[in-house]
Amino acid sequence: MPAQLDVPMYQVNVLDADKTTFKQAFDAVYHVFSLSTERANAVVHEINDNGFSIIGSFTHEVAETYIDDLQRYTEAFGFKLEAEINYDEFEFTQETDEEDDEDK
Repeated sequence: MPAQLDVPMYQVNVLDADKTTFKQAFDAVYHVFSLSTERANAVVHEINDNGFSIIGSFTHEVAETYIDDLQRYTEAFGFKLEAEINYDEFEFTQETDEEDDEDK
């Protein structure tokens, strides 16, 4: 039986920014997170309606990279759109090819 490796996951939430236009927010989430046009549109509507949108769950390093990329993108185009990392309560369990020590 394959060993189980628990990988903690973190949600990336993009937050509402009152001074950011719909187009700016759309372009940022579309390009930074490589979303489809439909998904980027839905995300920006959700940000507008709820104050935030969950982009997805990632390892901590990937989540941090997305946040940094979003900050660099928005600064380069002269606006601000913030995001945060939240620990995802539902941890991702990944099977590995290694055997349990008990099975050896």
